[in-house]
Amino acid sequence: MFSILSQKIVRNTKKDYYIVQRQSSAMYREWKYGKSLLQIAEERVFAPVLTASFILKEHGLTKRQFKGYIADLPSIKDKRLRDELSEVIEEDFIYSPQGIENQKHRGVFCEDQIQNWLDARSIEYMTEEDRWNAGRHLIFYSMRSWPSMVFVPTG
Repeated sequence: MFSILSQKIVRNTKKDYYIVQRQSSAMYREWKYGKSLLQIAEERVFAPVLTASFILKEHGLTKRQFKGYIADLPSIKDKRLRDELSEVIEEDFIYSPQGIENQKHRGVFCEDQIQNWLDARSIEYMTEEDRWNAGRHLIFYSMRSWPSMVFVPTG
């Protein structure tokens, strides 16, 4: 279920990204007049961390500074900003540092499951590292001798 919900959220985020980004100036004004970062995100039904990044870019923060703030909340001197970013991070289970870490672990778990499945059936494959070391892209295709591997040179 979580995987399906994550995919839906990411799909909606991609669809609405530029629409919400164009509202950055208006969202910044709302924030300056006292509305919280999370309230602004919830009103737009958009990822809280991304909404906060748009607003704080208008505030003058670079992407690097924003990522630094998200990674190290205690370093933020402004109490309101620190508290609101903490709230945003807690609510966003996709784009927060913890959400990204969880996605990474799920990806590694799934890759391990696929590797075990292929190994159990003696199916040849290449890891991503093998593929890049070979300098070629790997394409699986099914004709008569599935699974066959075809190497297509890049570039």
